[in-house]
Amino acid sequence: MEKLESEMESMRLQSSDDEHDQVEDFCRDNGSPFREKVDTAEDWRETINKVVPAVVVLRITACRSFDTELSSFGSATGFVVDKQRGIILTNRHVVKPGY
Repeated sequence: MEKLESEMESMRLQSSDDEHDQVEDFCRDNGSPFREKVDTAEDWRETINKVVPAVVVLRITACRSFDTELSSFGSATGFVVDKQRGIILTNRHVVKPGY
C-alpha cells in the first residue's frame, strides 16, 4: 500500500511539473514573463482589511402565519455590494420569498 501511495504521489508531482513547464513555455513563447505569485501573510492581511468592512450580520425575523405558530428568527452573514442602493449579497436560504 505504501509503495502504491508513493508511486501515485510521484506521478502527481511529475504531472504537476509537466503542466508547470508547459505553462512556462507558453508564456515565454508568447512574450509573457512567467512569474509565480506566492502570497505572503501581508497580502492576506491587506485583503482581509479591504473585505472586513463590507461584511454584515443579518438578523431575520419571520412573522407567524397563524396564532398557533411562533414567529421564527435567525441570523446569517453577507456583504455590502452597493452601499448607496442598500444591496447586500447573502445566501439564498437566508432570504426566502415572503421574508
